[in-house]
Amino acid sequence: MRGSIPLFYMFSLSLFHMDPLIENTLILIMCMPVASNSSVYAFMYGEDATLASKAIFLTSVSCVVTIPIVFILHSL
Repeated sequence: MRGSIPLFYMFSLSLFHMDPLIENTLILIMCMPVASNSSVYAFMYGEDATLASKAIFLTSVSCVVTIPIVFILHSL
């Protein structure tokens, strides 16, 4: 599911005619992993900080694969 969100926005951004640098920057921002401070917030508010840490790790590792794929699809 996570990988489909940048693809959805990539196709919706193509409807607007904008500078390619701005478009690529927006797509790159959408592909970035979860913010690392989410585990701190989870800990502060008594939620599952371990789960938040796992999500941070998983999204950081998956970005190694998903970012190039999204930009390859974007260049087609």
